[in-house]
Amino acid sequence: MKKMVVEALTPGMVVAREVVSREGVVLLEKGGRLTQAHIAILTRREVPFVYIKKEE
Repeated sequence: MKKMVVEALTPGMVVAREVVSREGVVLLEKGGRLTQAHIAILTRREVPFVYIKKEE
């Protein structure tokens, strides 16, 4: 698992931990594969970082 700032995320990465907004809304489920749309949502919601599954 690797902690990454949202600006460094790329489509195709796999989320290692559930991502929750400041309001408690689940934005991404654990195991989900990122898309450009997900990254845009995280940026708009001002999510500072995401835990990403390390590639094997």
